[in-house]
Amino acid sequence: MERPDFSEITKIGIVIAILIILLGGFILLRIKRVPTLKPAAVAPTSSNQMYFKPAKTESTVGGQFDVDIYFRAKDKILFGADSVVSFDPNYLEVSQVQPATFFREYPRKKIDAANGVVKITGYNPVNNKPLSEDVLFATLKIKAKKKGSVKLKFDYKAGSTNTTTLVERGTSKNILAVVNQMNVEIK
Repeated sequence: MERPDFSEITKIGIVIAILIILLGGFILLRIKRVPTLKPAAVAPTSSNQMYFKPAKTESTVGGQFDVDIYFRAKDKILFGADSVVSFDPNYLEVSQVQPATFFREYPRKKIDAANGVVKITGYNPVNNKPLSEDVLFATLKIKAKKKGSVKLKFDYKAGSTNTTTLVERGTSKNILAVVNQMNVEIK
């Protein structure tokens, strides 16, 4: 068997070096192309969302006030919605849940006063057309119990179907993207 001469070994080495350089360049370009995650900007007002209205309020100890729960799902047809609201029961007492008229059925209107949780479920909309405006889901009747600052919050996890949801007709997916919280100042 013949031994390759020095010039053939040099050629093979050059080819291997070129392949290594090309492979390294490809990997470097690929790393630079991978997008980095940036902090989310404030959600646009057209997002599928559930929110409290008003977003903040003041009351006195013993004072009573209403909090409306609205949702927005522009151009979507909904099957149902769930709202799981948490609050500090040392500061607030929810005495009543008044469902709105968007859904035919509101099978769950549960107030857990000891744990500070309100659960509301509505389904079977009266009108099966795409939404064009914000919709009142329910109203909470609330009493302030003691001085301080407290928040009402939605229990929400993106994509989850066992917390606060907006369920799209046809896909049964939770399309809710944004929730807010409400600040209550009790004097």
